[in-house]
Amino acid sequence: MTRLGTAPSRKQWVILIPMLPDLISQLRQVETKLYGEIEKQIATDREKEEEVIYASHTWVK
Repeated sequence: MTRLGTAPSRKQWVILIPMLPDLISQLRQVETKLYGEIEKQIATDREKEEEVIYASHTWVK
């Protein structure tokens, strides 16, 4: 590849362009998995927080 800050040569573009659809597909799969895991963690944390709030309200009564 090229050094940071320099544009790829024509020869490098000829090699890279056919690879782009597969690279984009792989990035989309990673993005989908990552966001899915983040959403799952948020839901878990929200549920725990709601349980803590409910328990504290029950204790106050």
